[in-house]
Amino acid sequence: MFFFPIVCIFVQNTNLKRIKMTKQQIQTELTEIKQLLSTQADKPLNFDEAAKYLSITKSYLYKLCCWKQISYFKPGGKKNFFKKSDLDNWLFRNKVKSNSQLEEEARNNSKGQ
Repeated sequence: MFFFPIVCIFVQNTNLKRIKMTKQQIQTELTEIKQLLSTQADKPLNFDEAAKYLSITKSYLYKLCCWKQISYFKPGGKKNFFKKSDLDNWLFRNKVKSNSQLEEEARNNSKGQ
């Protein structure tokens, strides 16, 4: 029973510390976060990382590469590397629309005629 008030006091103190940050500190931290995210997005994934990212087996990823179903880079002619954006494009292909989206399209098409 005594744990709950202690947690509330800790949370309140933590929130007060956060409020005391200046605009400049917030802007600096935001800039650092943006830089980290941009460098992380540009980092190429190796074969194992790509298979793990897609939640598929390495064998299936190998087949996708052989069938040229997925884009990859092969510098030096040995190892395959992947851009995260290419993996995302492959992952989000063949979208299946919901019934409400199909109904909305049907309504929009019937209005246009």
